[in-house]
Amino acid sequence: MTDSRSFASCKSSSKEKFTSAIWRNSLLIKNNESFSERVCQLEDEARELKNEINQKEILVTRGNREIATKLEEIQALHSRVEELEQDVFLAEKRLLEMDSLKRKSE
Repeated sequence: MTDSRSFASCKSSSKEKFTSAIWRNSLLIKNNESFSERVCQLEDEARELKNEINQKEILVTRGNREIATKLEEIQALHSRVEELEQDVFLAEKRLLEMDSLKRKSE
């Protein structure tokens, strides 16, 4: 009888181990599926962030070009202002000379 009990006990123990192994295996599969899903989510997030970065880089590049263009315009306008100031100075100088000649002739 002890042999049949120990055999039944051994059989029961093997069955429990097998059931436990199946349970652990199903947990591992679920964990692996969950891990795979999370990896996919992170890959999607990374792709979205890269797209956002690319769009922002495009905007920054466009903004930098606009700034460079505006700086060129400002420099051109500054040069034009200097030319006009020189013209005003020369015109005032001529007016003073003309005024001086007018006084001498009177």
